[in-house]
Amino acid sequence: MEDVIKPGENVEDKIKKNLFIKVELSKKDCYVGEPIMVTYKLYSRLRSESRVTKFPSLNGFSVYDMTDPGKDQSSVEKVNGKNFTVHVIRKAQLIALQSGDIPLDPVEIDNTIYFVKVDKGQSSGTGSLLDRFFDQGPQGTPFSQHVSLDSKPVTVHVKPLPEAQKPPDFSGAVGRFSIQASVDSKEIDTGDAA
Repeated sequence: MEDVIKPGENVEDKIKKNLFIKVELSKKDCYVGEPIMVTYKLYSRLRSESRVTKFPSLNGFSVYDMTDPGKDQSSVEKVNGKNFTVHVIRKAQLIALQSGDIPLDPVEIDNTIYFVKVDKGQSSGTGSLLDRFFDQGPQGTPFSQHVSLDSKPVTVHVKPLPEAQKPPDFSGAVGRFSIQASVDSKEIDTGDAA
């Protein structure tokens, strides 16, 4: 039980091991116009209330958000053998507009974390099987701790498009594209939609 603070345990250490932010990039090196994915995630094993205080602005990129910032998309992931609840803060497709090293802004989150401090002799829910069966949860003094988190800096290295052998009709789109078109009916009456 990560929300129980036993005698001798340090609250800050417990928070650091059980609440953190990760930034995942599909790649850190790309060309101008090449799409990449960035995902900001909050990992937690604690009872907490979290509020984003600063979303990353992602300057230098054309941005297509892949998630609704108002919806909490959570899942469970294993990190070092432990299950964490993972909340997607922002997931976006980025298309670099210029070459150079472009830093991604951090995300900042305020968290209120709820703990129960157990003193010597109090039940912590870790006794015998019979004790745990009848225990309604950890007995102790409830308290909360406030902590602000921000993501570590991440830089994307954007390379300019090569000039050698550039086709004369090149428009700047980079990647593999396919387009398909179809109609639901080959014959329509005047005024009908197709």
